[in-house]
Amino acid sequence: MRGPMSILIFLLLLSFETFIGRKPYKTIKVIYHGIRYNPKDSTVREIPNMEFRLLANDSVSRYEYIPSLETDEVKTNLLERAKLNLKSIYYINVKQKKYLKQENYLKTYLIEMPVMMGIKWKLDFSKPRKILGYTCYKAIGEMPVFNAKGQKDLTYKTYKTSHTVVAWFTPEIPLPYGPNRYVGLPGLVLEAYNLTSNGYGYRAAKIEFSDKETEIPEPKEGIRLTFEESGYKIMADFNKMIKENMKKPCEGCGKKKKHKK
Repeated sequence: MRGPMSILIFLLLLSFETFIGRKPYKTIKVIYHGIRYNPKDSTVREIPNMEFRLLANDSVSRYEYIPSLETDEVKTNLLERAKLNLKSIYYINVKQKKYLKQENYLKTYLIEMPVMMGIKWKLDFSKPRKILGYTCYKAIGEMPVFNAKGQKDLTYKTYKTSHTVVAWFTPEIPLPYGPNRYVGLPGLVLEAYNLTSNGYGYRAAKIEFSDKETEIPEPKEGIRLTFEESGYKIMADFNKMIKENMKKPCEGCGKKKKHKK
């Protein structure tokens, strides 16, 4: 019986052979839709009017939300906006070993992420499935997350935890990219969701290959933070903004807002 490594090598060789016979391309564009996976019955619900774009070539990728379809319903659904990271841009440059997340929340932050976003994957080849005509295989991973916990002295202590995530990747497109942080697999990720975070995730709706080189810009603006620092720095800035707003006079009454203890 073949071991996992033998199967992986076989899949990679098969995918490269498949691509040799295909028209060469220099850039790939993938459109993803927001989804929510229900583990009770394994159904997937598509979230309307939430589209994301991945631009990639052999060494660089950039993933971000497309706001053009945004409706009033999307704007007011704060839970889904937060779960699907609408304010984040993810950038990878494999050759330069750059793994960045630009967070546009209150301020603009530029976060240095771990290699391939830090997810440890376990591959499962037992039950392949088709997505957009491509054969996909399942991977289960642990995604590291840094959260902040408020202290009595109003400072913040960061602590590390992890989320259990699932991705479906296709070796037929041998690029290690995908939506959000779902990267580092031996093939493009076409579907992924976070089991710890209520099953929210992404599914590929369209893939376009181009023989033209497309510029994939690196996000450079923002306050530089390490991955660990981002766990408490953004939370501290958020609470600082709230306190400053509480000190401002009430509109129309000339009094300061009272800060509840």
